[in-house]
Amino acid sequence: MNNLFNIYDRALNGPKVDEKEFDMKMIFQKSKELAKKYEIQYNPDDVVPQDKDMARRTFDAGVELLSNVGVYSRDTQIIIEFSKDEIKDALNNIKDFIFMGENSDTVMCKARLLSDKRKPCIIGGPNGAPISENNYISILNSYAKESIDGLHTGSLVSIFGRNIRARTPSEFLACQYEVIWAREAIRRAGKPGLSITGIMSGVSSEAQNSGDFDGGLRCCDKHLISFLNELKVDWEVFNKIAHNHNIGNIIDANQGGPIIGGYAGGPESSAVVAVAAMIQLHLIA
Repeated sequence: MNNLFNIYDRALNGPKVDEKEFDMKMIFQKSKELAKKYEIQYNPDDVVPQDKDMARRTFDAGVELLSNVGVYSRDTQIIIEFSKDEIKDALNNIKDFIFMGENSDTVMCKARLLSDKRKPCIIGGPNGAPISENNYISILNSYAKESIDGLHTGSLVSIFGRNIRARTPSEFLACQYEVIWAREAIRRAGKPGLSITGIMSGVSSEAQNSGDFDGGLRCCDKHLISFLNELKVDWEVFNKIAHNHNIGNIIDANQGGPIIGGYAGGPESSAVVAVAAMIQLHLIA
């Protein structure tokens, strides 16, 4: 929690910058410069390159981008700054495994390296895809019956026949019943301890956090916290981090990835921004 308050203080007291300037002059311009500096090149005929040297250069460019531009706090219009040493210390102290699920359904999810021959940890499920409430349990149950290590929930499109609206009781109930029905799905599959990854049916931190209750998400489940593009956070993100840290939940911090052709520019500079975005998750969450 000390780290969270440290970051929180920086979001209140750092250098103030207009969001448009951060997008255009800092993200767009700097990422292009770094892609050129580190000779990062995109080959459309080699979509998943195996060039380890270029991977290292892309990583170094991402570290440099993050240490130069920081992370933008949208609510305060302040840049949260990180030094290179701070970034490297955080990366050196990353835990490379977690235990998910409980009782006989507990699994260890361990980081895998390039060309690693170990079986990956498989999280199966709709992964946020919209699902009707009438079919929700049966669809998740069909996934849970497969040989998976965890179940990823989908998004409810309605709750008790009503459209879901952000920051209303419908959003709170959708988030809660998403987990209640997911728990029922794994129970019917004979895997009551299977880890669940969610929540997908709400956008507000209050609604997503409301999924933690007796019969809802457990500490052994993966709690999703999605950061904003590109290299941005807001109080909603901070609220979810604070809630999950305080309870001791497993945090699944994630980043949708930069949009090629947007503020991150083309494929080369987008790769640099993507690396920086992944690193920020470990610094903040």
